[in-house]
Amino acid sequence: MPSSEYEIPNEPDIGPEEIEPEVDFNNANLTDATLSRSNLIAANLEEANLSHADLKRADLTDANLEGADLSDAVLSGADLTDAVLSGAGLTDANLGSVNFTDANLGDTNLTDANLGEADLSGAILSGANLTDTNLQAAKFPRVNLSRTDLSGRNFRHVEFFDANLRYVDLTGASLEDTVFTSANLSGADLTDVSLEGAKLTDANLTGADLANANLENADLANANLQDADLTDANLEGANLTYANLESADVMISNLIEADLRHATLHRTALDGADLQNANLSRTDLRGVSLADTSVNQGTTVGRMCLNLSSPDEYDELAQGYHEFKQALSREGLSQRARRAWALEQQARTAEAWERFKQQSILSVRNLRTLNDLRVWLLPPWPDPELRTQFFTSVGGTLSRYLTGYGTRPLYVLLWSAVILFVTTALFALGPVPAEGWEGGPLYYSVVTFVTAPPHPPRDAGSITRAAVLLETYLGTALIVLLGYVLGTRERV
Repeated sequence: MPSSEYEIPNEPDIGPEEIEPEVDFNNANLTDATLSRSNLIAANLEEANLSHADLKRADLTDANLEGADLSDAVLSGADLTDAVLSGAGLTDANLGSVNFTDANLGDTNLTDANLGEADLSGAILSGANLTDTNLQAAKFPRVNLSRTDLSGRNFRHVEFFDANLRYVDLTGASLEDTVFTSANLSGADLTDVSLEGAKLTDANLTGADLANANLENADLANANLQDADLTDANLEGANLTYANLESADVMISNLIEADLRHATLHRTALDGADLQNANLSRTDLRGVSLADTSVNQGTTVGRMCLNLSSPDEYDELAQGYHEFKQALSREGLSQRARRAWALEQQARTAEAWERFKQQSILSVRNLRTLNDLRVWLLPPWPDPELRTQFFTSVGGTLSRYLTGYGTRPLYVLLWSAVILFVTTALFALGPVPAEGWEGGPLYYSVVTFVTAPPHPPRDAGSITRAAVLLETYLGTALIVLLGYVLGTRERV
């Protein structure tokens, strides 16, 4: 805009030719000024009165507007990158499509201002007053809004990527489909908030208050919800994979069809929560509280959680699976309860292995030879506690793969089928006795497995005779084991 078109009606000492970069308008009266498309880069406008001024598409990059009065000013399309507006008054200002990238708007008054489609990437808005501010389609990536009162605001479809929202007040706000990816919401007040369909992946919600919040179908993958309050929250269909809910309060919450795979529920209170059709495969249930929890046939028990290392951690995990088993048993879900019991036993086996490894290392003797060389020796006769842990570990491992800890008769049948297949192939392809295999190799193998060989082979070779003998003993053992599993699995 040519300088002749600038108008500064209330400051006669300032001429249009003075509108230039780095100009000093400290405390100037620029009320009703027409400065659209002006170049005010790095200008000093501290405490200036710019109320009702026309600054459309003005370039105010690096400008100092600290404490300035911009009420009712029009700045639509202006560039305020890296500008300082802390403490400025922007009530009723038109800030549509303004570029506030990395600007300082701390403690500004934005009451009734229009920030529609404004870009606030990396801006500081801590302590700003956003009462009745229009924020529709505004962009807030990396913005700093810590300790700001945003209660009751409409932030639908707004992006807060990597934003600092620590201790922000969002009570009663509308946040449907809002993006909070990697945002810091620690200590934030989100009570009664609607976050339906919101994206909170990798967000930090440590200590946040989400009581009565609606998080239906929200994406909380890898979010940190440690110590958060989710009492009576609606998490139906929410994605909580790899989320950390350690010590969180999730009592009486709705977790129907929630995906909790690989989530951490260490010492989480889930009393009274609804876990129907929820997926808890690989979930860390150490110290979890599941009193009066609702589950159903669709609740997935899945597999044991990973990434634990110490015996005490596996001990706590086993107790968590025990709690889970009891919750399933209360609903008469015997098949699911057996699966939880198997995971409890698997955790106990892992605990025994870890204790054995720890005690083995402690038991290794460090001897010094005559040549001053160190030799590490494991005692040939381990102490009773070490032997106990070893046999518990081996027994648990065998039980897991042979019978699924006494809950999977199919495992026994599969092992039986493998043995029958191997011996049948050996009888068919190996040396054949002079009198042949009675009934053929398969029949002979089945009879040998179930009872005893019809007639011991005499000239079939030592390997074949050993296979017959071994099949007889293994067959008897597996049949007894199958009866044991079928007889005891219902009591789990």
